Amino acid sequence: MSSQQSAVRFRWETPVWVAVVALAVIAVVTVLLLPGGGGGKADPRPKGPGPESVVSTPFKAFTDGYDCYRIPTLVATKQGALLALAEARLDGCGDVGDIDLVLKRSFDNGRTWEPMQVLRGGGRGNRDGYGNPVPVVDADSGLISVMYAFNTWTTEPNPKYKKDAKDAKDAKDSKEPKEIRVRGPRALHLMHSRDEGRTWTDGHNPQPQLIKEDWEWLSVGPGHGIQLARRDMLPGRLVIAGEHRDSQGWAGAQLYYSDDAGMSWKLGAQWEAEEDAAAPTEPTLAQLPDGSLYVNARSTRTCDVDKQRLAARIVDVAAPFFPDPGFRPVTDIVAPPVSGSLLQLPKGRLLFSAPSRPGSKFTDRWRLAVRTSADGGKTWSTSGTVIKAERSGYSDLTLLPSGEVGMLYETATGSPHGYVNFTAFTPDALDARSEDLTRPGEAGSDASTQNTARTQEPCG
Repeated sequence: MSSQQSAVRFRWETPVWVAVVALAVIAVVTVLLLPGGGGGKADPRPKGPGPESVVSTPFKAFTDGYDCYRIPTLVATKQGALLALAEARLDGCGDVGDIDLVLKRSFDNGRTWEPMQVLRGGGRGNRDGYGNPVPVVDADSGLISVMYAFNTWTTEPNPKYKKDAKDAKDAKDSKEPKEIRVRGPRALHLMHSRDEGRTWTDGHNPQPQLIKEDWEWLSVGPGHGIQLARRDMLPGRLVIAGEHRDSQGWAGAQLYYSDDAGMSWKLGAQWEAEEDAAAPTEPTLAQLPDGSLYVNARSTRTCDVDKQRLAARIVDVAAPFFPDPGFRPVTDIVAPPVSGSLLQLPKGRLLFSAPSRPGSKFTDRWRLAVRTSADGGKTWSTSGTVIKAERSGYSDLTLLPSGEVGMLYETATGSPHGYVNFTAFTPDALDARSEDLTRPGEAGSDASTQNTARTQEPCG
């Protein structure tokens, strides 16, 4: 063999030798990283594909004649249709204005949606407010009930508009209107569908028996109602959660129930706190495997940054009051002031969805995540699955006919509200993308509003 041939052979064999050694090192490292391998610890975070942040967008801002869509709710019908309901707001995303109730149906687990139906209201001709649609389905008859809040609007002088002669020029140039809209008395109304949401009962159907005389404010939801498991061969009771505030400043939550498939409803258990105390608002509920109900709610006391959630348990929803101790802080769920959603999975885990960024304002609604509880809400995991790292708001979870979990949630660019997205995922997919929710996470490209820890604000 010539020296030239030997040099060529050496240059060819050297990379092979290095590659063999490298593969051996990789193999050793792999063994060490396996559970129990080399005495080391396994990576506690599962690997694999996680949920998509969006599968479809049923409601898009500035489409179908509306500026903004808010307060999403999601329910599956007896025959497998998926119903997405929302408030359609004509002029911006504000709570005061022309607000209709709208619906879209899907027959492929939320991948595509039929054209939008306006269930209540009438676009520019609507001078009333329709809000917080709460659907619930009777599994035996298939009857779909939707309870919602209704109010008229009145006007009154705007205190910000200057009328004094010395301020005439300022008043003329003011951007403030002379009059502002004021919400009239609020009522609860009911509508039904017997054909999978294709058609609905017409007209108003008020439910005065659900309101106490001294309640100055009331609402239901957001989110869907539930049907309790059958007992003693009786049909499962339907339950919807609501909130109220009375003339003395006391505020709290209440349950409504129906024992005739949703045709008639009664006021059930209530709980309230005095003015300036932490009271439950925007409650969501789930039935636990032991048959009791777990209710988780947003707190009215927003200055307690680490106590933004309250929760209570109850067995008899028809009782006049929640049992002691009533609603107490859920300190292991960190969230801004926002509506969340509960879903009890058939195999025992309880899910909760809400933005996970700490804070005391609605602008802190970032990093929508799903976390779990293995003990019926007594404790919650510090880890969870981030569905949307950017701005996001209210959400609703429901079990789909496919066995997946469906989620409808608010989001937009530069705001947590405006669009309503839909996504679906399996519980295994949640596990595959679980991460620590206690550490700051990426909240978007706006450096001035990154997801950083907040200090607790004092309550005056």
